[in-house]
Amino acid sequence: MFKLLTRLFAGKTFIMLLGLVLTILSLGSSLGLLTLSAWFLASCYLVASIDFNIFYPSSSVRGFAISRTALKYAQRLVTHKATFEVLTKLRIQVFAGLLPMFTDINKMEKYRSSLNKGNNKLSDNELFDRVIKDIDNLDGFYVNILIPFLGTLLLFVGFTIGLGYIDQKLALFVGGSLILVTLIVPWIFYSLGKKIAANIEQETTSLRLAFLNYLELQFENVIFNREKAKLDKLDQLNSQLISKQLQQDKYVNLTTFILQVLLGTLLTVTIFGTSYLQVLHATDLRLPGLALIFIFIIIGSIEFIIPLANLFVHLGQVIVAARNLEPLLDDKQASKLANELIAQDLEKVEDLSAVGDTSKFFPDQLSQEVVKQTHSIELEVKNFNFNYQKNAVIENLNFKFAPKHTYLIQGDSGLGKTTLLNCILGLETSYSGEINFHLQDKEGQKITSLEARSGMQRELCVHLSQRVYIFNDSIFDNLKIAKDDLTVEQAQEVLTLVGLGYLTKDLQQILGNGGRALSGGEIRRFGIARVLLSQAKLFVLDEPTESIDYALEKTVLELIFAHANKLEASVILVSHNKNNYDYCQHLLKMGKLNNTTYLEEFSH
Repeated sequence: MFKLLTRLFAGKTFIMLLGLVLTILSLGSSLGLLTLSAWFLASCYLVASIDFNIFYPSSSVRGFAISRTALKYAQRLVTHKATFEVLTKLRIQVFAGLLPMFTDINKMEKYRSSLNKGNNKLSDNELFDRVIKDIDNLDGFYVNILIPFLGTLLLFVGFTIGLGYIDQKLALFVGGSLILVTLIVPWIFYSLGKKIAANIEQETTSLRLAFLNYLELQFENVIFNREKAKLDKLDQLNSQLISKQLQQDKYVNLTTFILQVLLGTLLTVTIFGTSYLQVLHATDLRLPGLALIFIFIIIGSIEFIIPLANLFVHLGQVIVAARNLEPLLDDKQASKLANELIAQDLEKVEDLSAVGDTSKFFPDQLSQEVVKQTHSIELEVKNFNFNYQKNAVIENLNFKFAPKHTYLIQGDSGLGKTTLLNCILGLETSYSGEINFHLQDKEGQKITSLEARSGMQRELCVHLSQRVYIFNDSIFDNLKIAKDDLTVEQAQEVLTLVGLGYLTKDLQQILGNGGRALSGGEIRRFGIARVLLSQAKLFVLDEPTESIDYALEKTVLELIFAHANKLEASVILVSHNKNNYDYCQHLLKMGKLNNTTYLEEFSH
């Protein structure tokens, strides 16, 4: 865990050490202010003489007060700046570590399993929530745990050395005791509290997701009379979380009590020790005042040691978070990419050339010259195999999709039709074999070839998936992702064509969360509108007419294939709907025989 954090903090050594130094000085000023003030008041009471010089101590008290304020301010600036820099790198590196998993379902499943330790598989929402929560837990590690602990420890070491000039034995006893208490007690209670901390994390996630699920499906819960059961479940999860938090509070209170007892005992022994010291050195008039410093330092140290108990009980949550994120933070290239992206954002570098190959994070751009020259695409699937959790989904598939032709793929559910489309688009890369895009010019001559894993072919493709995503943005901007130079007139025209003409009145209306809600059929037609705006050379359509009224279905299909014909684009369509058969030149049935997946042409 600490090796992982060291790697995360790499490159921030100076600012983090500066924060530690300022913390030590700030704590020292606070302790010095308390000690000197107490000594000053006690001395004024004991001496009560006109000969007592009050100016030096009073000016020193003011000096400590001013320095404490100034150092506290500087320490907050530096430590929070260090935290923000580390947090920025952490978030970018986690995202960079996740990017390759989005196109490799087997890697993603392995990561899910590592998080849940063999229990029920995490859903996408649970995975996302867990990652965000883990980042939040690591957020405060430097400021809330590392700096207070090291600062307090090093401060006591410094005071032990300084007090040694008054009396070495008493200094070693007082300083050594404070150091031992700081080292041992919090770590003991960390060991006791780490299991409960992990349980609290799990209970918090469960409650949050259950509550979001209740809000999302509130209408359905009322219709199917499930609202009371859902509320009872929320109440049960809330009670479990409160129970765990109360148990954690017991550990915190017990730790605080033990620390107070230990420090009280130490204070009592020190009082007797200083009294004995004064008896031994009765002739030294300076010693009674100096001996009080030992007592006041112990009293002042309570302010620093007691909060450590609470911090270390919560340390278990930080360690669990670090272990959860370890597979993502262990990627050295992702770390390098994060540093370069931050440098680029700060305008320290102009490009990401120092990172090297970034294709596993995001696809390289296809040159605009190649895009303009490409007139058609021949798609070749060679020795294609795809496994999911050791189960063979597609085996030894070989097929060629001719340029400018239209294909419909039909077959039983679970054979891998959608998986094949995702692999063609480079959205899934954990396959063996080859999927090659042979780009051709107007004369049919090959310009270049692209392998699907590169993702570069996406600039020449348009994809209508079974689930169309609507961004939390305006209607116009949701359409503009299909065509960069989209005009208002084009947006109005395409919406009218797909039966969404009523949305043209206000193209700046916000969709998605907090905006206008769309029905399933409206979302589907919105996806079709994007297809009609695209200038792609390959149309990849997965159940394009799903959730569309029968009356509109024919119109939509005619629009899609007319647009594809105009662009001389190839079409690969997956559908179980026989109404789609008449629009495709080739009807293919996907099947499996003798451990071999095939695409066989049929007629109807």
